[in-house]
Amino acid sequence: MDRQAVKDFLYGGISELMQNKRYFYQSPISSDYCHWTEDGERAMIEYVTMIAARMVEADQAQLDTRAKELVMDGLTK
Repeated sequence: MDRQAVKDFLYGGISELMQNKRYFYQSPISSDYCHWTEDGERAMIEYVTMIAARMVEADQAQLDTRAKELVMDGLTK
């Protein structure tokens, strides 16, 4: 999975959690009154923890790809 996919997952997941009233209170008055519920805070921590692992994997894959490209460029010159 590449970094952009991880970013999309993070944004999409948070957006979905915010649509669920069990996790997020959306005030019709003002965004100043919107807030995460206790269940929402727990869900966010779990979700971000899960995504963080994917971020590490994406970064490692990107570094691995770049290292292989550098080796191949060095061999062809």
